[in-house]
Amino acid sequence: MISRAILILSMWILSSMAATGARSYFTAITGDDSNSGTQAQPFRSIHRGVLALRPGDTLTIREGVYAEAIEASIPAGESWSTPVTVCAFSGEKVIIRPNASQERAFTFRGPQHHIVISGLIIDGANTPYDCIKITNSTTTGPSHHIRFQECEILNANEQGILVSGGANYNEFRNLKVHNCGLSGRPHKMPLDHYHGFYIATDHNLVSGCSVYHNAGYGIHCYDDSKTSANFNVVRDSRCYDNGVAGLSGAGIILSSGTGNCAFDNVIFGNACGIAVDYSAVDTRVFNNTVYGNRKYGIYVSSRSRATTITNNISFRNGWNPQILDDAGQDTALVTNLSGVDPMFVDAAGSDFHLKSGSPAIGRGTAVREPDSAAEVDTRANRTMRARQDIGAYEHR
Repeated sequence: MISRAILILSMWILSSMAATGARSYFTAITGDDSNSGTQAQPFRSIHRGVLALRPGDTLTIREGVYAEAIEASIPAGESWSTPVTVCAFSGEKVIIRPNASQERAFTFRGPQHHIVISGLIIDGANTPYDCIKITNSTTTGPSHHIRFQECEILNANEQGILVSGGANYNEFRNLKVHNCGLSGRPHKMPLDHYHGFYIATDHNLVSGCSVYHNAGYGIHCYDDSKTSANFNVVRDSRCYDNGVAGLSGAGIILSSGTGNCAFDNVIFGNACGIAVDYSAVDTRVFNNTVYGNRKYGIYVSSRSRATTITNNISFRNGWNPQILDDAGQDTALVTNLSGVDPMFVDAAGSDFHLKSGSPAIGRGTAVREPDSAAEVDTRANRTMRARQDIGAYEHR
């Protein structure tokens, strides 16, 4: 899947270069930083490569293991039409694995925006903190509009991906995020407080990701100041086998903010399923399949208000397996299927499509969904979906 996506990206890059005059540079472990950066004469380091980039340019990295940390050095693009792109060469395995003297693999802060990172394996085994941090600078403000796609993020000692400090409008598409927080730094925080994603800003998109085997939560949306973590969208993702360090790790938690949304996700085998908590307001959870989590399936706490839970399947979860756990204020529960066998194709094999005759088919309610882009304020840009099955998958 990664190779095909990179090939499509490469074709797009070539057409864009012809149209805009953008340039393409290359880095290879056989290269030299004194080279010109062409494919025939590549740079040796990623750091040298990104210094050459301008809006619309691309740095393509050849196969190998790079012991580098990319610390706030990638220049800004202009828009999603003319981003700065750093990607793996099509069909080649590129591993970014910083050494122990470096804090993270990627850090974005200050005036970094419209940057695309594609096709890389980002391994944080040697570093003490997160694999990726997108945050702010005290002098030049926050980064924003950073897109990671078709990447694998693993072995972070803290968060796989941390977004903080007002760094809004980021996108995470088709990622694998796993085995994060399992070592951690116990003197700082319990292991179960390190997650696959920790999102504490606004208007971020998590789409098509597989998030699994992380110490705490799979996807954690929370800001302790209660001023951020608003209008985030988590969709079309599989969150499973999270909460390795204890009982507190849900597949997804949407908390503290306003207007967060999770839909079309499959959540199974975690400590918990989906949680709405910590003063969350106007949260929407719809068309998710939540199965076989050790604690609850879907939980809305008494600290949450105006939550809408629609068209979800919750089945064979540990606590209160027959109902959705709702203690919230003004919660709307609409056409959910809970405690009734939904007739999955093969739950033991993690295939949660519906068999013919399932009680979830055709029993849902029409809902409006957020626009697909994190660019758009989800309060005002929703389209009506035609499908009305319950759960993450439409029966065909």
